[in-house]
Parts: sequence; structure tokens; C-alpha cells
Amino acid sequence: MSFDETVRLPIWKREWSLAAALFLLCALLGLSNLNAMAEVWIVKGQSILATLTGRPAESLLPGFYPLPELVLTAIAVYGGHFFVRGKPWYAYMVAALTMPFLTIAAIYLLWLVSNFTIDTYSAALWTFIVLVGLTIRKVARQIASAWHLRSVLGTCVAPNVIVALSNSEDPHPFSGRSRKLTFMSMEIRGMDELIDALRDHPDALLDTIKVVTEPMADEIIAAGGTLEALSPTGLRAFWNAPKELEHHEQIACECAQAMVERMDDINDRIEQSITRVLNDPNPVISQLSIGIGITTGYGVVGNYGSKARPHYSAIGEAADLARVLQNLSPTYGPAIIVGERTRNAVQNNFALIEIDRVSINDHNPPVVVYALAGNPVRKADPVFQALVDQHRRMFQAYRSQNWQQARIEIEKAREMGGIHPDLYTQIENRIAHLERQQPASGWDGAFRPLLKGRFSAI
Repeated sequence: MSFDETVRLPIWKREWSLAAALFLLCALLGLSNLNAMAEVWIVKGQSILATLTGRPAESLLPGFYPLPELVLTAIAVYGGHFFVRGKPWYAYMVAALTMPFLTIAAIYLLWLVSNFTIDTYSAALWTFIVLVGLTIRKVARQIASAWHLRSVLGTCVAPNVIVALSNSEDPHPFSGRSRKLTFMSMEIRGMDELIDALRDHPDALLDTIKVVTEPMADEIIAAGGTLEALSPTGLRAFWNAPKELEHHEQIACECAQAMVERMDDINDRIEQSITRVLNDPNPVISQLSIGIGITTGYGVVGNYGSKARPHYSAIGEAADLARVLQNLSPTYGPAIIVGERTRNAVQNNFALIEIDRVSINDHNPPVVVYALAGNPVRKADPVFQALVDQHRRMFQAYRSQNWQQARIEIEKAREMGGIHPDLYTQIENRIAHLERQQPASGWDGAFRPLLKGRFSAI
């Protein structure tokens, strides 16, 4: 039976097979040796009990009743396993050290109530041996689980996530399941020019690419995300799987902001590296920037790889939309673009402003997309609030096909500082096109970009 098939078994089937074997072994040993060994210890304690109770010492020696001893041991083992199931291995060790003493206490109470005595120490010893065996089994299973998790997740998640998953009792951590996820697609703008400049210096090229990609990947991992794909020109990630996270939409947006903030330091390091490699004090290399698309929605997450090359990933319409927003981000100007569902979840914690309505297929309604323009301080700024209202009027005129009024509102947005000149130029170009070719009846005002493929790579 493979590891995946084994971990799908219920916990009682996985653990009690070993428990039953150890229990029978203890029973056989007890019938021959353990009972006699226990009697030696009981005889040593007879005088103490006789002194405490005033009864003859001979009446305190327990009789040999195998069935009650086995039943009591079974209850003790089950009780210990019940209270620590799903816990780390050391919880089983604590049970192995405490349950034998509880067994002795139970036998003593039984004797006080009914004068019925059984072999105290052999039952306690059996309980200890079985629970120690379960502890060893738990340790072995956690080690095997951690190896399997690392083979599937690799460096996609933080080490503490792998530890948490290996300690959990999830019987099928990598089976396909539908879950609400937050997706991120990030592109590094200007990387192609950098690659061309260092094409004759392969070692320096690799080092320079790592200067860019490693901090981005570190931010994903530090934020509890799963790094799905990483390339010299970008990455894909998602949150809320395999480990569930509360407020994963906000975490993803905070991670995106941290990635943007690191770009100044990354560009400084790249400039120093290129200056040294090319021996040119003023290399003509454009500054790198990033474009990020973030969306929230249900996706199917699981191991999409093979046995030889497992790959933990997630697919869905929200993942497609994140990629589309990332591809469109240069035309809007802002670095971080979020979908409508993400915006609804984080609107109280970030400055967000509407910049478009996008449709990626004919099956689902268009979604409004927003630029993540800052923190709550900027959100509360009256100037920014006025710009949000101006964008609302601008898009209202545009979608009602009042082209002249739309141009007036666009100019007002520019005069207020706006978001980015490219955004307003793009809308004006659309208006010019729609004036020449009137939209069909029932036009929803959505932009429908040409897509290269549903699940294409970065």
C-alpha cells in the first residue's frame, strides 16, 4: 500500500493495528512472566497497605484475573489515545507516562470500594508498553509524512507550514478540493532588457536574476502563501491552501505592497552589479518594475504533478483573472491591480480606486477592477476620496455612451492628479474607437482583452 493510500485510512485503522498487536503481545507475556514479576512488587507494598487499613497482609495480595486486567488495560490505552489523537508525538509520550499511574489509581479505588483486587502493576506495564509503541508509530508516521510533504511542496511554502501539516491528521492533504483562494500573478517589467545586457556574462546574469526573484519569493513565503511558479520574469502564488488562513485577501495585498517597496533596493543592487560586470560607470539599463494582479475566488487545489515530479497547484477562473490583470497592469500604470471580490474583502484597509471593468470570457459577468493605491491613511485623504468620486462619474458617463461628457470627466481626473496618464489615454482611445464603431445593443461597458490561453505559463 502506497503512502497516499495509507494516509487516507481512518485514524483508528492506521493506529489500532499496531496497538492490537502490542496488546496481544503484552497479554501473552503477562500470562507467563509479568504477573509473577508484579506480585513481587505487590508483596513489597503489602506491609504499607496493611498498616494503612489494619487488615491482614495476606488478604491484600491480588488474585490473578486475566480478563479484568486486559479490559482495564484496553480502557487505559483507548483513553490515552482518545485524548491525544491528532496531537504531536510527545503527547503520546505524556500519555504513556501518565496512563499507567491512572490505571494503578483505578485499581486502588476498585479495591477500596469492593475489596476486589487484581494485578495492579502488570496492567500498568501493559498500558505503558502499548502507548510507547503508539508513540514510536506516531514519530515514524510524522517523519514519513514530512518527507512526503517536502516532496510535493518543496520550497513552495514556509517550513512551519510543512511541520503543521505533518502534525495534522488530515487523511488526504493533497487530494483535489475546491476552496476559496486568493491568487497573485506578478510580472517583472524590464527583465528582458536586463537579460540581453548580460547575455555574454551568464554567471552574472544568474546572480542578477536571483537578486530580483529571491526577495519576491521570500515575501510570498513569509506571508504564508504558496509559491506555485517562479521564473526569471515573474511568479504565481496563492493563499489559503494547503494551510487555511484567515483574512488571506488582506495578507496577499500586504505582501504585494511589500514587494513593490523592495524594488528600489533591488534596482540599486542591480545597478551596482551591472556597473561592476560591464565595467561601465553609467550603464544604460532601465529600472525594473513589477505589475501584480490579485483576485479572490474558488479554485481547485491539489497535486497536479506526477509521481516522479509532484506539483501542488490551483486552477480556476480567479487564477485566470489574476493573470489577465497582471498582463494589463502596464496599460493602467499602477503596480497592483485587484479584482472585485478582493476589493470587497479589503476595502476598509486599503486605498482602492476603480480603473476598469473587464470580462475574460462569455460565461461569467464582467468584473470591476481596482488599483491598490495606498494604505488607510491615503484612503482617508479627502483629495483621494474626491478622485474616487471623479472616477465614478467618469466611468458612469463612459458606460452610458455619453462620449463627450466622458472626455470632460477624464480631463477633470487628470487635473486632480489622477492615477496614471496611461489609464486616461487608454480610455480616450477606446472612446475614439467606439465613436467610429458603435457598440452593440446591450453593451455592458466591459473591456474584453485578447487572451493567449486559459492556463498559460508565466
